[in-house]
Amino acid sequence: MRGRAPVTCEWAGKSGIQRILSTVAGKPDLITLPSGAVVADKPDLITPPDGPPAALRLWRPTIYDVKTGRARCSDRIQVMLYMHLAPQALPAYAGTRPAGCVVYNGSKVDILPQAVDQKFIEAFEYFLGVIAGPEPAWKVPSRHECRFCDIARTECPERIEG
Repeated sequence: MRGRAPVTCEWAGKSGIQRILSTVAGKPDLITLPSGAVVADKPDLITPPDGPPAALRLWRPTIYDVKTGRARCSDRIQVMLYMHLAPQALPAYAGTRPAGCVVYNGSKVDILPQAVDQKFIEAFEYFLGVIAGPEPAWKVPSRHECRFCDIARTECPERIEG
């Protein structure tokens, strides 16, 4: 497994010791979309396939991403993108419909596979087309956004300083 390390986690639950073999993300996974755009990112943890090939058809991976701070809608969207792209980018998950989970300090948000529906996929493809399309996206500078941008004023005259 490129850039990944299998990890066995154990914890004591009501039914005794629980054990799960999982995959911890390493280098970003790359996927080239039909448009030619390349998406690179990595979730924190994906439960791996286990068992004979026939059992894998019934198997559903769960993609976990651990966050600090308060819950944000963008955290769920990020995991939903992983849920959509992992089966395309990682052969071990091809043909699966992963579930998702955003983990915060003291809580978690489960995301059902059905959340990645056709409407979500179409919205993703639309915005990817805006970002990676042949025409540059509109520049909408603001003090709030420009302060996080690494592009110098010499390269972006619209940049707002201060």
